[in-house]
Amino acid sequence: MSRVMRGGWVFLAALGVMLAGAPGAMATTGGCFIPSFAASVFEDDFFGELGELSPEEKTCKKQCKAFESGCKGVVSAANSCVKDAIGALLDAEQAACDDLEGDAKKDCKDLVKMDENDLKDELKQDQKDAKDDCKADGDDCEASCSGV
Repeated sequence: MSRVMRGGWVFLAALGVMLAGAPGAMATTGGCFIPSFAASVFEDDFFGELGELSPEEKTCKKQCKAFESGCKGVVSAANSCVKDAIGALLDAEQAACDDLEGDAKKDCKDLVKMDENDLKDELKQDQKDAKDDCKADGDDCEASCSGV
């Protein structure tokens, strides 16, 4: 098995574990944050930089809407980044399969395709969950505005 393939399988296994939400799993891949982790970091940074919400209800709600919109944008950007990283690696894995012959080559390509489908499904679910969290956190934020 080539060095690229060995490294790729380790990367794919780590990414699968990470997207599945295993405790202690890293939340980055290919220099990207997975969407749910990116949303969490954004929320911490946003409210950390902002400090306190405005005491004016209308302004407070605008701040919460800005948070929700920004959070969803960060989730989309993270998703795109991870998707590109996964695509590049899987393309390299497919190319490495070309070093094999016969059934081994076909099996290798089939395995890479199966990994691709699994990872895309997991990434899609992570993105959905992260956007749902952005919405829920934005709603909670707005609900807190009447008590500011």
